[in-house]
Amino acid sequence: MIASDESKLMNREAERIRMEIALRDLFITPEVEQNGLGGLDEARMTKTIDQAVQGFELSSTPALEDIFTDEFLPPVEERTLPPESERLPLQ
Repeated sequence: MIASDESKLMNREAERIRMEIALRDLFITPEVEQNGLGGLDEARMTKTIDQAVQGFELSSTPALEDIFTDEFLPPVEERTLPPESERLPLQ
């Protein structure tokens, strides 16, 4: 259920559509599909670190484990999205 505004200042259908767009285009990415919510692709992150080191002319390259840890995340099984065919639409 999407929050509603008792004063009718919000168009419920427009907000539902906005939420669907955000979920589809911003949150449910191929990376999230592969690694679960909160996970990351280590090779991609290492490349990002290398780009930041080069771009900002840093004197050293931080290790991936100094930047990210998944030790505080739930197990990947609990963060994995159901197949698209099993996802329920917003109401």
